[in-house]
Amino acid sequence: MVAEAHRIIEIVLSFLQKILSIVLSIRIWLSKYRILVTLSGIQQDGMLLLTLFSYVVKFDTGFAPNPSGDYCTLACCKPNIRKQAGIGDWIVGTGSVNNMGNAFLIYAMEVSESITFAEYFRDTRFQDKIPKNNDDVGDNIYEPLAKGNYKQLPSRHSHRNGEENLKMKKHDLKSESVLISSNFSYYGDKAIRIPDEYINVIKKGPGFKKKFDEPFLRKIIPWLMGLKKNRIGDPSNSKKTES
Repeated sequence: MVAEAHRIIEIVLSFLQKILSIVLSIRIWLSKYRILVTLSGIQQDGMLLLTLFSYVVKFDTGFAPNPSGDYCTLACCKPNIRKQAGIGDWIVGTGSVNNMGNAFLIYAMEVSESITFAEYFRDTRFQDKIPKNNDDVGDNIYEPLAKGNYKQLPSRHSHRNGEENLKMKKHDLKSESVLISSNFSYYGDKAIRIPDEYINVIKKGPGFKKKFDEPFLRKIIPWLMGLKKNRIGDPSNSKKTES
């Protein structure tokens, strides 16, 4: 009887936490943009306020991005995108010569939340993204310690023996932001060819691309919004290690 009561309380608390997270996201979004949501994106006085980031997913392992569960997350790699992207922005990852090819869309996600590594690690929604070992593709790999420090767990970014990979750790922690999306399309090994009219979204080589003019954004954002949602395929480089 007591055990059943505890279980019910845990379910209720989990539900309330999700509601609180949604309400908080809406409040942040409204206060930041004073937005009008249309099929063409987010506007203020007729001007689009969102930013579109595009980069090449060199190895699509399911680690970064991580499409497991109800959320697509970008927690490791691409610290400069994680540092700059905010709620309502879009991230597009295209293929590489190592997987599906540069003209193919691996994934697209609209940023729903931007939280710290510490918040990510403690959030009950993302406990299943904490890796069990360094073969696990879970990207919730930074356990908060005292004084703002972090411990890197055995993961795709640690050494094969489970010890911390300080080079990867330093790179990941260049930004403390973890990007969360509940509105995403992850194709992986079922990547779709990007239509010719949107070919300008493709970034070739390292780094990322974000300078797109407004007419292009007004065309491509509705296309991204209309894609099939959630996880469609599996990682196209599933056997590749990150470190």
